[in-house]
Amino acid sequence: MATLEERLAFVEGRVEELSGGYVQLREDIRALQARVEAMDQRLTARMDALDQKVDRFREELSGRIDALGADLRRQIEALDTKLIGRMDALEADLRRQAAELDTKLTGRMDALDANLRGQIGALDARLSGWLRWLVGILVAALVGQLGILSQAVLR
Repeated sequence: MATLEERLAFVEGRVEELSGGYVQLREDIRALQARVEAMDQRLTARMDALDQKVDRFREELSGRIDALGADLRRQIEALDTKLIGRMDALEADLRRQAAELDTKLTGRMDALDANLRGQIGALDARLSGWLRWLVGILVAALVGQLGILSQAVLR
C-alpha cells in the first residue's frame, strides 16, 4: 500500500496537471472568444455592406419604377389624345355623311312629292273630265226624260 506521502504527491501531481489544463483551457477559451469577436466583426461588416447594396438596389429599383410610371403615363396620354382625335374625326365624318344623306333624301322626297302631285293633278284632271262627261250624259238623259215626260203630259 502506498504511503500517505506518496498519495499526497500523487494528488498534488494530479492537481498540477489539472491546473495546467485549466490554464490551457482558459487560453483556448480566450483564443476562441477572440476568433468569435473577429468573426462577429467580419459578419457585421458583411451585413453592413449587404444593407448598403440592398439600399442602392432599392433606390435604383424605385427610380426605374418611377421612370416606367412616367413613361406609362406619357404613353397613356398620347394614346388618349390619339383616340380623341380619331373619335372627333369619325364624329365629323359621321355628321358629314348624315348631312349628305339628309340632303339626298330631302331631294328624293321633294322629287317624289312633285311626281306624286303631278300624278294626282293628272288624275284629278282626268276624273274631272270624266265627271263632266258623266254630268253631261246625265243632264242629256234628264233632258231627254223630261222631254218624253212633257210630251206624255201635254198630249
